[in-house]
Amino acid sequence: MRRVDVVVRMGENSRPVYYEFKSVKNLPPSNFAKQFLKDLEIADNLDQIKWYFDGSKISRLDKEVFLRELEKVEIDPQIIKKWSGGSKEDFLNFVENNFNKIFFVR
Repeated sequence: MRRVDVVVRMGENSRPVYYEFKSVKNLPPSNFAKQFLKDLEIADNLDQIKWYFDGSKISRLDKEVFLRELEKVEIDPQIIKKWSGGSKEDFLNFVENNFNKIFFVR
């Protein structure tokens, strides 16, 4: 089971949007890969996953740091297939290409 900070539904039949709010100085946050992969497990599209980082603690997100964390962990083949349809490398490219749709500094 995945716990998120906030789940929002805009209408009775709408898909939920899963929000994570992070107030950290060190990136990526602890357990990032595990949390993010669980989000991908429960979501049907990327519009449902939003991670916001506290802009008073960090000024920008280094995509490469996040990708290195994902490279280190075993990723369920079902998640890879669901989001990229290919290999782990394809999945990492998918995350890299969509990074700015998921992760934000505010």
